[in-house]
Amino acid sequence: MQIKDLEYFVKLAELQNFTQVAQYFKVSQPTITYAIKRVEEALDGQLIQRDQSHHAISLTPDGAQFSAHAKHILNELQVARIEIKNNARAKIFLGLPPIIGNYYFPQYIPQLNQARLIQYLHTHSRGSEYLLSQLLAGELNLALLATSTQLDAQALKLIPLAQKSFGIIVSQQHPLAKRDSVAFSEIADEDFVALDEGFVHTAVFDVLTASSGHKPNIIYQTDDVNILKKMVSQNAGIALLTDLAVTPNDDVKLLRIKNDDLPSFKIYLAYRHDYILAPIEQQFVAIFTQKAH
Repeated sequence: MQIKDLEYFVKLAELQNFTQVAQYFKVSQPTITYAIKRVEEALDGQLIQRDQSHHAISLTPDGAQFSAHAKHILNELQVARIEIKNNARAKIFLGLPPIIGNYYFPQYIPQLNQARLIQYLHTHSRGSEYLLSQLLAGELNLALLATSTQLDAQALKLIPLAQKSFGIIVSQQHPLAKRDSVAFSEIADEDFVALDEGFVHTAVFDVLTASSGHKPNIIYQTDDVNILKKMVSQNAGIALLTDLAVTPNDDVKLLRIKNDDLPSFKIYLAYRHDYILAPIEQQFVAIFTQKAH
């Protein structure tokens, strides 16, 4: 049985038609037939039920079970190919969300520079949800991730780094700026500026709208936190934002949200459980681990 045989089988399980699979891979139909036969012989079982009159097939129970295994095997092979390719480049492929990159990561730069690791960093800046998918797919080896929920501890090695709060930011000229806290239900009629999908803020915003029974009007969405804060400072709207991203130089007021069940902004350093860290990655992780403790 060859790797290509697995690819043929997975596609056949999807399309359930020999002719279509042959056309997809641009090979002859007998090539697909012999490949499936090799797989069945290697496993000593019948994986497909052939319908000779209609040139179609259906999976047997064993075939359905093996299809799930074959998909997992092919995915792991793809991840391994990417890992080997990345390791050959002697780079630290790091997922770094914008908020963490701008307001949390800089505190580690002196130590990373002293360890001469800065030159190896190759960062990808996107929302945490997208970076998590890239990490699991093997496109990234390490990621600093923000989450308001539990991450998959079976698939990922998670090192907790920090925990911050969410609040509402308003312009200093906004009537709410006279207050220190606000219930989400009180601001249901306000216009909101929001971060794009893929940021942890989106999930928290959905939690707040569901618990309050109100869905505020979002007038603008952006992937740039500085643009969001500028629009709020100009009184274009208000926004949900972690206190990590609010600095004394921002012309906004941060209000605490009155909600006992409000999720927190948790920051983790994450990598796959089955990934073996290269020496430079071990150094990188050690710096974050030591500071976290």
